[in-house]
Amino acid sequence: MTFGKYKGKTIKEVYRRNPSYFSWMKDNGMSNKPEYQEFIVTIPYEHPERFEWEVDIRSEYQCWKCKNIMNIFLMFNPEMGLSSILCKLI
Repeated sequence: MTFGKYKGKTIKEVYRRNPSYFSWMKDNGMSNKPEYQEFIVTIPYEHPERFEWEVDIRSEYQCWKCKNIMNIFLMFNPEMGLSSILCKLI
């Protein structure tokens, strides 16, 4: 972190000590800071159980590599604008 009471600490250190700090940053208009941007692209993937995800389950997709039919679970976090794909063979 380059500012405030956590200056000199890493994003992970701040999250371990005070996870709500990043909510505070967002609520106070600091979501454009590089520290917040780093937070939203790293921490949710390390601790997905602590974040809200929208889930979309799609079926009957064929794997391009093995050609098996599978269900695809799309997980999307609107704040990050990123998604994760989890596949399960059926």
